[in-house]
Amino acid sequence: MNTTTSSNATNTSQRGPTRIWILVVFALVAVVIFGLWGLGDWRGLIVGGPTSGTTAQSIYRAKVSPVPQLNQPGALAVDPKGGVLISNVGTNQLLLRSSNGRISVVAGTGKPGYFGDGGPAREAELNAPGGIAVSSNGTIYLADSANNRVRAISTSGVITTVAGNGHINGKLSGGLAVNDSIVDPTSLALGPNGQLYVVDEMGLQMISSSDILTTVIGAKPSLLKITTINNGAGIAFNPTTVAVDPAGDIYVFDFSPKLLIEFSKSGTILGSWQIYVAEQGLAVASNNSLIVADYGNFSIDRAVAGKLTYITRFKLGGIPGLAGIFRPTGVAASASGEIYVDTDGENGGINHPALIELNGAGTIKKLVA
Repeated sequence: MNTTTSSNATNTSQRGPTRIWILVVFALVAVVIFGLWGLGDWRGLIVGGPTSGTTAQSIYRAKVSPVPQLNQPGALAVDPKGGVLISNVGTNQLLLRSSNGRISVVAGTGKPGYFGDGGPAREAELNAPGGIAVSSNGTIYLADSANNRVRAISTSGVITTVAGNGHINGKLSGGLAVNDSIVDPTSLALGPNGQLYVVDEMGLQMISSSDILTTVIGAKPSLLKITTINNGAGIAFNPTTVAVDPAGDIYVFDFSPKLLIEFSKSGTILGSWQIYVAEQGLAVASNNSLIVADYGNFSIDRAVAGKLTYITRFKLGGIPGLAGIFRPTGVAASASGEIYVDTDGENGGINHPALIELNGAGTIKKLVA
């Protein structure tokens, strides 16, 4: 008998099943790895690893976002470096278009929720981000609308809650804003003394520099008396957007009667215009004029000394690279005079989101996103 041949045959027969099991295990590991990669929930462990101060939960939730795309863009603001901040409602993120044209994520993983205070804003969860305000030192304030809160992002990228306890009982204690009720905040504006104005379902609120929340004008029926409107009988106050000029005058769009109202800082009505302003459609320009995204007329307007005039009216095919008519959603103005306008690509305008840049005279300079 040839014992060498028999031994080789025995070894071969034993290695066969072993190789099969190795292949099976390898295939299962590959499936798990690529499945998790698709979910994106574990890549924070690989890309950069854990950072100081993060918890196991925050590491697990951290995601590396793909190149951000506009998806239901809303509110806009310009930061001190000239970058354009964008509330990207469709992905529950705050984006930044830098002056070099690159779009990056400032806050939000893309998953709707409330999470991440005290940690990196990019690892936090937002839910339907709304209005944006930026302080002179670069702190970003963001209306986290569906979470019934206002959040702040420091210049080092750390996110915190500055107003709203998440409850919607509509009661204010006159205490710290973070312990009080904010209900579906939609728009923010900073006043000349550092106070933060908030539009929510309860009306126009103000957070003082000492973080106390008070009601400036409550959302009530037949509250406002304007002689030229409704025969002076009073109109409901249902604000959706706010802007504040350097003198402290407050501009609010009242949705129910489609009325843009100017108030003094004490709440006295100074003037009004019958106009349909976009939900995030007010901004103050560097020359202190008010820029208005006129949703009803497909235009951008300017208010100066009580007079409202067109800066530009968008026409069919009037923007190279975009089909249809540009219906504005949000507007922001830079310190150097540029005006940025976005559209969510819905409601009778062009059929996809976009961001454009105008000069101060209203000439369209370029399609930027």
